[in-house]
Amino acid sequence: MLLSRRARELSLSVLLFAVPVVLLYGNVGHPSSLNVVDRAVLRLAGGMQRLVVGGVGAVVSAWDHYIWLRGLDAKNERLRRRNLELRANNEILQAWAIQGRDLEQELGFAVTPPLATYPADVVARGVSPFFQVLKIRMRDANVRLRPGQAVAVPGGVLGRIMRAYGRYGDVLQIDDAQSRVEVMVRRTGSRGALRGLGRGGKLSGRVEYLSPRDEVHAGDQVVTSGMGGRYPRDLVLGRITRVLRRIKGRYQVVEVQATVSLTRQSEVFLVIASPPRYTAARAGARPAAEGATGSEKGTVRTHTKTGAANKARARGPEGRPSP
Repeated sequence: MLLSRRARELSLSVLLFAVPVVLLYGNVGHPSSLNVVDRAVLRLAGGMQRLVVGGVGAVVSAWDHYIWLRGLDAKNERLRRRNLELRANNEILQAWAIQGRDLEQELGFAVTPPLATYPADVVARGVSPFFQVLKIRMRDANVRLRPGQAVAVPGGVLGRIMRAYGRYGDVLQIDDAQSRVEVMVRRTGSRGALRGLGRGGKLSGRVEYLSPRDEVHAGDQVVTSGMGGRYPRDLVLGRITRVLRRIKGRYQVVEVQATVSLTRQSEVFLVIASPPRYTAARAGARPAAEGATGSEKGTVRTHTKTGAANKARARGPEGRPSP
């Protein structure tokens, strides 16, 4: 019994020693030359690897497509209802917008000019931490760049053209210390002016505080007011992060964080407002033709006002015809 146990141990030791020797001997040659043992080992390892990879893939697929998606029907139903609500609200807002435009035309106000956007590529960025400037190149060679034009991305305003040369232009970002933006708080309608802090898309400035309803809070959305002529109206600028100081009856100092990332944009849009078209319906004059120039329309308004003034003088101070 003892001898047989020693024989088994000796045989197992020889076998364990012989297997590495055989494998090493088989791999002494060039890696591209395989012997019978190498082919058998590789075939066996390939089959086992395929089984392991297939099993793991089946488990991951079952988790991603079945187990992880439990409760998705309820979530889809909530999203479907929310989508219907947003569509209904959008239709209501569109109807109100049409009514507002009709009222503006009836009262003779200037029609809100449509915005035209032209794509451009960001080709360079300023390396100085003191100047937040980037360089853009217009894709359309027929678009002419001019200093002061607004540059934006789908998420909000980015800056304005500071210098233009051909298809290239330098854009002064809204967070630059030299940048000034006339703004309006969308919730309250309070107007103000913000300046860039020179870092991280942050701006700071004063917002009017003439009455309690002008009081702003953190999270209020800030848009461009259109005052000053630098930026078109209602371009999203950012949200108020802090209210630093309030002086009732005068102003409140706020800090605003830009909505868009100003350092990660590779494509931007040049925003140009078309010239507004005026109507003379309020004065009772016939509207100018679509092809008339601005000077011709101004002549129509001038003649209408002059005619009204002459009629008033002809009636005299008490509304009677003057002799």
